[in-house]
Amino acid sequence: MDRLTVQTRFGPLLVVGRLHAGRPRATLLAVGGAFPPADYLHDLVDKHPNDNVIVGCLPGMRSPSFDRHLPASYSAAFDELIGVLLPTQPIVAYGVSTGCLVTLGLRAPNIVRHIAQEPFFNTRDLWPFQAYAQEKLTANPDNMPLADFLTSIFGIRPGGVDNVDYEHLARGIRIPTDAIVAESPLLPMRTMDTWPSLTSAHDRDLLRASGMVRIHQAAEGSGHNIVVNAIGERFVHEVRANALRAAALVRETDTA
Repeated sequence: MDRLTVQTRFGPLLVVGRLHAGRPRATLLAVGGAFPPADYLHDLVDKHPNDNVIVGCLPGMRSPSFDRHLPASYSAAFDELIGVLLPTQPIVAYGVSTGCLVTLGLRAPNIVRHIAQEPFFNTRDLWPFQAYAQEKLTANPDNMPLADFLTSIFGIRPGGVDNVDYEHLARGIRIPTDAIVAESPLLPMRTMDTWPSLTSAHDRDLLRASGMVRIHQAAEGSGHNIVVNAIGERFVHEVRANALRAAALVRETDTA
């Protein structure tokens, strides 16, 4: 799939997608998480053919890095992208995992809904990811961009971790938000074949405290990669499709 580079004052954003000319229509802006597989979320372009779809990634994840790895800078860069590509369309901002730190920090006024899939708001208990990150640090001891990314975003350093608190993002939710979470609890730490949910019980309480959030829990036994099977994919797709329909209604109401 062809890629478009949007130059922002923070650095370049590489995105793919489909935009429809003519009338403004519901738009899905998706941002994936850390260390994604190739072409992650690109299938959304064809899964939502009647909507605008833009898919981006975290800077440094199969794209150029920014000088500083800060979710607030990533959010500001995507806000600039919105101003260039999507200035009038009603947007559903869809973050997956670490991508939620970006989408929930967006400030563009035409964002009308959020979808946060497997969000986390503290990094101290992300034990599956911490183990994965420590392996990457050990295998790449001279990779300074990798070390800076893991320290800045997650507080992960060789042999340890310092909590990074993102709770302000949950407390700052002001528009309708669908939080999609897996069933398998994060804690306690245990031996598992797959990762559990990375949305802790504490972080779920933060979401429940907001009157703007609806929590959607995936099927029993589901883990962080909710869409690993057809049941999980259908579940997540339905949430996305409903959010886009709601966004389209917002636009119609505004122009009536």
